Parts: sequence; structure tokens; C-alpha cells
Amino acid sequence: MQTRGAWVIVGLLTLVYLLSYVDRQILALLIEPIKADLQIDDLRFSFLTGLAFSVFFAVAGVPLGWASDTFRRNRVIGAGILCWSLATIASGLADSYGHIFIARILVGVGEAALTPAAYSLIADIVAPAMLGRAIAVFSMGSQFGAATAYLLGGGLVAMLSRPGAGLPLFGDLAVWKQMFVIVGLPGLVLAPVILFGVRDPRRNTAADRVSLAAAWAQLKPQRAFLVRHYCGFTALAAAFFSIMAWLPAMLGRRLGLDAAHLGLTAGALVLVCCPLGTLTAGWLADRLSAAYGRSAPLRAAIIGMLVMVPAMVIIAVAGSGPMLMLGTAMALFVAPWPLVHASQSLQTSVPPRVRAQITALFLLIANLIGQTGGVSLVALLTDKVLRDPAKVHLSLAAVCIVAMLLAWQPLRSAAALVREARDV
Repeated sequence: MQTRGAWVIVGLLTLVYLLSYVDRQILALLIEPIKADLQIDDLRFSFLTGLAFSVFFAVAGVPLGWASDTFRRNRVIGAGILCWSLATIASGLADSYGHIFIARILVGVGEAALTPAAYSLIADIVAPAMLGRAIAVFSMGSQFGAATAYLLGGGLVAMLSRPGAGLPLFGDLAVWKQMFVIVGLPGLVLAPVILFGVRDPRRNTAADRVSLAAAWAQLKPQRAFLVRHYCGFTALAAAFFSIMAWLPAMLGRRLGLDAAHLGLTAGALVLVCCPLGTLTAGWLADRLSAAYGRSAPLRAAIIGMLVMVPAMVIIAVAGSGPMLMLGTAMALFVAPWPLVHASQSLQTSVPPRVRAQITALFLLIANLIGQTGGVSLVALLTDKVLRDPAKVHLSLAAVCIVAMLLAWQPLRSAAALVREARDV
């Protein structure tokens, strides 16, 4: 595919990723009104982002990864957009904790269609020398999406909270419910664009298509690498998801911000720090590839870990104000690095015909353990150990530092295996 056409598709996929993160991340901004209306604590709220979303996002990703290796990937992605958009709107119409829990499950199932198919498609249409930067651009969609959720969400909360304000037909709903309806609607427009506007270059015939079990059996030489890759990046995923889930609560509680001002503050931090960090991650991996080959993404991820630890120490010891903002900015700069490095490493390490399934298997593990475990562990430490919602920053710092320690040896070992084996 021509370079220009490939980057147009990368741009469209990035926009889709942005939209998916708006639908996903808006929940974190609305934590306090949702808790108040549904009368739930931090732990039960964490189940909406962890158990409800992440478990089904992870489990659905495996069959959808197979679908991406078997059918046209634009169709898989388009169907996913429709599913998560309708489920997001349904979140705004929910009248109980159980109803919103089910809606978030369906959001997770829909969003599971995107990343395995997108990473596989990008690897097929972008030159290998530019793959790190292409994946970095795509990954920026998640940060722009989170920033959009915070910035636009904060402004919309303020607007909808004014007397007499409200959506047509939905004006009687609580403000947080109207927010879900608003952010779910754009997907109904974008889905047809992907379905009919993106061409998927077919890579394999029916004879080449394999199941996940068959794919894993064929990857016997790579298994030692894949196990270490999965373990290391799952630990880093726990840190990333915990930061993104608890950033609004941490800033709001430490700085005393309401939802509108919290959205502006968190959105500005994410908008500046995360995309800059993601581009740096892609550039660094491509730069290191000249000297370290396929182990470059793993080595770049280790460098990011060396920045994350002091960032979390600053967050833990900072009272509030400038030092807290400095630590948060540092953490947001390196937190997205695993999104780039884990994906780039897999796309260059496994055969094209099974890329989506092997990526989906990684996402299954990373979400079940990393997102579900990490996000809920922060809540558990805050509610049951520290017994003080204002100390969520200590829980977050503890989980992230432990995650860095757990990731250290697996990623070093995986880098060594790739370096030693030319055909890993």
C-alpha cells in the first residue's frame, strides 16, 4: 500500500481508538456523582472499570482476534464500534448498579474488537522501519481520548448542570447519565466510515487460517519469549490502567476539585504528557532498533520503568500542589509506553497470519490480571487498609512501584532471548 494511503488508515484507526477511550474513560471523571446516586463505595465502583469492563474485554478479545485473522478487519472493527457505542448510550439509561454493570460489559466486548485487528492491520500496511512510530500514533488515540473525556467531559458537566440545561429527549436524566448518551452517539456515525471507507488488504487464504490453539502449537520456538513478554508487560499494564482509572479521583481528592475543574486539570495533564510520552516511546524503540534489533521495544520499556519509579515516589510523598503535579506529569509521560512497546514487539515476533490472535491472548492476560487486578487493588488498599479515600495516592504509588519490580526480570530476560535468537 502507498505510504500516504497507509497513514490515512492509521489516522482513521487512531480516531476510532480516541472515541473508544472517551467512552471508556468518561466513567472515571464521573466517579463521585455515580457513587452518590448508586450508593456504592470505591471498591464496587472499581468493578465497573475492572471486573465488568476488563474481564469481558479480555475474554471477548480471543475470539475476536481469531475473527480478525479470518475475516476482513474493517468489518470486525466496525461491528465493535456499533456495539460499544450503543452500550455506552445504554449506560446513560441504566437505573441501577446491575444495569450499568451489564452495559459496561457490552462496552468491553465491543472495544475488544479494535486493538487486535488494528495492530494487525497496521503491521500489514506500514513499512517495518516506521512500525514503531505508526503504533505510537495509533496508541496516542487512547491518550487523546482520555484527555477528551476529561476536558470535554468537564465542560459538559458544567454546562448540563446549569438550571434549565439538558439534552433534548434526555433532559430529565441525571447529568452523569446524559454524559454517557452524548459520548456514545459519535460512534454511530464513525462505524459506517470504517465499514465502507477502509480497505483491508487480505494476507492469507482459507488454508492459512489457524485457531489460537494451532497458532500456539506452531510457536514453540517463541514460547519462552512470549511467556516473559506477557508477564512483564502485564505488570506494566497494571500500572498504566491503575493510573488512568484513579487519576481523577487522586487529583480531585488531593486538590479539592469539583468535576468541572477536575476535568480541565486531568485533561490538560493527559493531553500534554501522554501523547508526548507515546511519541517518545515509538521514536526511542525505532532508534534503538539499529543497535538491538527486535529487542529494542523491550529495552525501551525498561528505560520507561526507570522513570516511573521516582515519579511514584514523588506522588507518594507530595502533599499537594506543584510536587504532586510534577510526579503525575512524569507518570503520565511513561505510563503509555507499554502500549507501544508490547504491541511493536509482538507484531515483529510472530507470523502475520496469527498476529491478531497472539495480540488478543496478550490483551486477555493483561486485562484480566493487569487492569482488573491493578485497578481493584488500588481500591482495596484505599478502602480496607488505609481506610481513607484521601490516601488513594499512596495506594496508587504502592501498586505501580510493585508492578515495576515484577516486570523488571521478565522483560530483561525476554530482551536477552530476542537478542540471542535471530528468528524469534
